[in-house]
Amino acid sequence: MQDLFRIGVVAGTHGLRGHLKIFSTTEDSSRFDTISTLHLHSPAPDSRTLGEEIACFNVQKISHNKNMIIVKLSGIDNIDEAAKLKGSDVVVPRSQALPLSENEYYVADLLGLRVVTDTGEVLGHLKEVLQTGANDVYVVSGPTYPKPILIPAISQCILNIDIHSSTITVHLLKGLI
Repeated sequence: MQDLFRIGVVAGTHGLRGHLKIFSTTEDSSRFDTISTLHLHSPAPDSRTLGEEIACFNVQKISHNKNMIIVKLSGIDNIDEAAKLKGSDVVVPRSQALPLSENEYYVADLLGLRVVTDTGEVLGHLKEVLQTGANDVYVVSGPTYPKPILIPAISQCILNIDIHSSTITVHLLKGLI
């Protein structure tokens, strides 16, 4: 299980005084309203991992503009300093992650789990979770099939997720493979 969670990405600058535009990667962007410090990590080449920590900044001001969060950080006072942070991942420790409801999971905890069908066939491991408008899609890779298998994260397909046994049990609807 990962100790840090990506909650956003610095999309660019906002104005000339060092404000940052952050694209939220969480379902509830209002979670930024209570953050007093912002941890930034360099972008990683793999979306399943985090880069090196750049710095931790105190938050001076947070506002929302359309689908972006506008943040003013201590020590970032002009557009040139802010521009250097573009592409950085915004992360929080697990202790500050939003609480989950029953049968909800952090994506970081699902990645790498073994995926088996309800008939016992091992499909491989969960490599990525694609977030679409309607539902998430699980990307499963393994040695049996040459291409990744895309499984919609709907109740008809995802039968059981057992974090403790590191297994996801799925039902493959006709045409998925």
